[in-house]
Amino acid sequence: MDTHFTKLISDNESQETWIQAIKNHKSKGDVDESTLEEAQKLVPREYWDYLDVFSKLKSERMPLRKPWDHGIDLKEDFPPKKDEQKEVEAFLDDQLSKGYIQPSSSQQTSLVFFVPKKDGKKRMVQDY
Repeated sequence: MDTHFTKLISDNESQETWIQAIKNHKSKGDVDESTLEEAQKLVPREYWDYLDVFSKLKSERMPLRKPWDHGIDLKEDFPPKKDEQKEVEAFLDDQLSKGYIQPSSSQQTSLVFFVPKKDGKKRMVQDY
């Protein structure tokens, strides 16, 4: 059985908000007996209080939401500058025609950006 104590601490002067949380749980009760016995054979005794991390049931589901969970707010994409977009397309066309690269159907991408050179031109950089 889990017991949670949370307290919201707000400092109006600095506009900071903190969450103080205490969690008390009975870890061994969360693990079925067969898994517990198998884990006890493999795990040193000083770590037996944490045997629930070996639970197959727990590994197949997301943890419960807690008061201190937070979201990650992503910014909207922004369109590239037209001259930079043309340079990327020219680079890709050139590399494809030479056979140095090939089309990809991967859903993964790498960031491309430009760094100014001393002569005023831009150097394309791929960050991966």
